[in-house]
Amino acid sequence: MRRKIESYVEERINPFLKTHQGLLEVIDLDNDILIIKLIVEYDGEGKTKQTLLNSIRSAIQEKFPQVKKVVEVSSLKYS
Repeated sequence: MRRKIESYVEERINPFLKTHQGLLEVIDLDNDILIIKLIVEYDGEGKTKQTLLNSIRSAIQEKFPQVKKVVEVSSLKYS
């Protein structure tokens, strides 16, 4: 399943994120918990990242309902 999620991220999520200087990496999948790393430009308040995370979590769990939880490992770029 991890490879399917990685393909989905590369084909559907990263093209959008790249238009906003962002990138999503799949770090691990363990016991139906997906660990991701979201790299985005820091907006000073974290609103952009949180909004993106909410959308990404929803999209992944809708496409892969067996993923029980999506956990993000923080990675911010400061501009």
